[in-house]
Amino acid sequence: MQIYQKWRYFKPSIPYKITRLLGQTAFLSNTIRGRRQGCPSSPLLFAIAIEPLAIAICSDTSIAGIKFGTSEHKLSLYADDLLLYISDPYTSVPPLLKCLKEYSAVSGYKLNYTKSEILPLNIQDNNIRALTDPLKWCNSGFKYLGIQIGKPDGHIFKQNYIKLLEQTKCNLQRWMDLPLSLIGRINTIKMNILPKFTYLFQCLPINVAKSFFKELNKIITPFIWQKKNPRVKLISLQAPYSKGGINLPNFRNYYLASQYRSIWIWLQAENSEVRWVPIEQHEMNPTLSTLSQKGRLILYWSN
Repeated sequence: MQIYQKWRYFKPSIPYKITRLLGQTAFLSNTIRGRRQGCPSSPLLFAIAIEPLAIAICSDTSIAGIKFGTSEHKLSLYADDLLLYISDPYTSVPPLLKCLKEYSAVSGYKLNYTKSEILPLNIQDNNIRALTDPLKWCNSGFKYLGIQIGKPDGHIFKQNYIKLLEQTKCNLQRWMDLPLSLIGRINTIKMNILPKFTYLFQCLPINVAKSFFKELNKIITPFIWQKKNPRVKLISLQAPYSKGGINLPNFRNYYLASQYRSIWIWLQAENSEVRWVPIEQHEMNPTLSTLSQKGRLILYWSN
């Protein structure tokens, strides 16, 4: 049994204090907690503030995570996004909610249940919902760090790759009539389109057919030539400067490079600190127990 859960917190209302200087008339001034929106120190300060919660969850033996061999995984923390992996929900959920409540009391943050989500995996007992009320259950999936997570592989591909493809098509059609040169249009592909797909390639190591990249090239070509007949073959534009090309991104090569990157990390497993490596090694060992032996929860929390 597995569940993904998304948590949100609200900052408390800003209190005011009365200040009196040299016996003069008092005036109100706000006591500031936190930083301005966009301050570069905000994620670092929040990482320090959220670390006690992460330590409390990891050190609490009553909260059972997902075990792979000798290691146990309970959470993935990136800035203010927290993904929790919980096993045995009947015994793990109550102490987890208690821990979150205590953290809210100490830090001044309040849990927003309306934006907290749970994704169940292999759950057959519906009575578990009573333990997580009023948290929202999302059987189809949820978004974590810009990636739509779901149970079936087809859902992941459709909600991420196909959705980004359609978004790219709409953006390029909207930018079609902009007064850009050929180099400017290629730089637009490099700076606005390529990073989004590269992020997907690295975060979702799933099989992507060649037809997907052909469709992507069909969308990019009219934008480059402003709906006119292409004067140069696409493969020539994708060649490096040293070979007469202009370095138009070859998206399939970026996809393959992202997959080879995972293989390289696997080969360097002895010196790597990446957490997914021992998980994959455990799954590749047929003598070890599988995930289907126990019910599990996976919970997602975000500020």
